Amino acid sequence: MSSKTIGAACLVAGTTIGAGMLALPLTISALGLIGGTAAMVIIWFVMYLAGLYGLELNLRAGKGMTLGGLGQFFSGSVAKIIGDASLLILTYALMAAYLFGGASVLETFLNQHSMGQIFDYCPSFSIMTALIILILMGNLRWVDHHNRVLFIVMLGAIIVLMAGLSEELRITHFVSIVSNWQQYTVWQIAIPVIFTSFGYHIIQNMMVVYCEYDAIALKKAFFWGSLIPLVAYVSWVFVTLSILYIKSPEFYQVLLTQKAELGQLMQALNQATGFSWLQPLSWVVGLLAILTSAIGVGLAIISFWDQHLPPSLINRPFILLLTLVPPLLVGMLIPDVFIRALGFAGLILTIIAIFLPIYLLGKADKMPIKKVFYQCTTYKSLRIFVFAVGIIVVLCELGNVFYPV
Repeated sequence: MSSKTIGAACLVAGTTIGAGMLALPLTISALGLIGGTAAMVIIWFVMYLAGLYGLELNLRAGKGMTLGGLGQFFSGSVAKIIGDASLLILTYALMAAYLFGGASVLETFLNQHSMGQIFDYCPSFSIMTALIILILMGNLRWVDHHNRVLFIVMLGAIIVLMAGLSEELRITHFVSIVSNWQQYTVWQIAIPVIFTSFGYHIIQNMMVVYCEYDAIALKKAFFWGSLIPLVAYVSWVFVTLSILYIKSPEFYQVLLTQKAELGQLMQALNQATGFSWLQPLSWVVGLLAILTSAIGVGLAIISFWDQHLPPSLINRPFILLLTLVPPLLVGMLIPDVFIRALGFAGLILTIIAIFLPIYLLGKADKMPIKKVFYQCTTYKSLRIFVFAVGIIVVLCELGNVFYPV
């Protein structure tokens, strides 16, 4: 692969892998290793196809556009409004969560390693904001370079973390793990979380421009960039659930209820293994995962304003203010709003990744644009399958909201 393809794959993978990876065992545990892995593989495949749908639309349009721009190009103003509103709601909610979540992780890490000096929230928040501004201030090549470094370090930390955890595991441990996969409620909780964990579609228009409309390079970047998170997710779930099932059966029973918290999970892993370095390393992984995800989300917001502001207002400092100030202000005034908004992330992502792109592809098929870049995007059976999975995600999330377990 070319350097540009590798860079695009890193941006896709970095946007996909968030701190939520650490929490996946909390919801997938009740599905078991086989059920959880099957769900992750199926949803990865669906989201990869959804990514190709977005790329196909951008390539047919001949220009890297946000979802709202594609809606205007292929359908009209109503599709544009739906696309723009969905994108802004999702990206601003995610940016607020990453800013405040990253600051919280950094504050905990600094206080654990400060030799008695106590850090409050403000310095950690300022450091997190400054890091995001420093990376997003440059052009796409600048962002790509720093994202690659952060992603490689994060990937190395994940590998070390899982290697340390898996020292005492044997293949016989994997097959003996119990689950509650027969209960439909465990799928209702797990499916939206898994679905949201593969959400990288907000940056596809920037990848089209970055890869200079090279359809083959883009397909490779989206395939490998989404496959790396799948491998990381499956490996992390296998290792954590296995070690807890063997060494901490009491906590594993709590996991099966899908009501354990991330802090409890990391504490249980630390106690089960006896490795003192586990918690600080997990904090490093969490911080880097948040930072790389914030970079991808920040790029999506910047791209949106680049395409919607008048030319006189398009300069990076002003756009960075539009990118960071709204989530900062609302998050400080009403932080619970964003915590609740993240619960709807799966709902919003189905519109961005599945429903609207499939609708627009139907419109595009009727337009006098002869060239098809990815033949698989024309198969009606695949579109129906992807659309059906989107409906399942929506129904599960609505069930979680109105009929919580």
